[in-house]
Amino acid sequence: MNNSGIPTRYLGRSLAAAIVLGLALLLGGTIGLAMLIRCSAIEPPNFAAHINGFQIVGYITHVPECAPYVLCPGSDRRYFVVWSIYEPPTAAQPYGRTAYRLLVVPLPR
Repeated sequence: MNNSGIPTRYLGRSLAAAIVLGLALLLGGTIGLAMLIRCSAIEPPNFAAHINGFQIVGYITHVPECAPYVLCPGSDRRYFVVWSIYEPPTAAQPYGRTAYRLLVVPLPR
């Protein structure tokens, strides 16, 4: 027993049930959001985050092969693209930029 008079084993079970329920809601919400994006009910959000010199950028584009901040000719298809960008300053390229495409999702027409 703890100070509140509730046996500790019941608190452990309640905590485990709350964690399982939270993870189930998170998974269900993620799957539901993916389904809504897939059937064109909503569009994925544009985002940009900076973490210790890295930048994660997600946006809708017509040219998924083209890195962010570069102009390229477009197409008629739309894609949601997520890029990881690292911009280390070097002597050869003081404003260097390395971009890696992490995700490409074709959006419905």
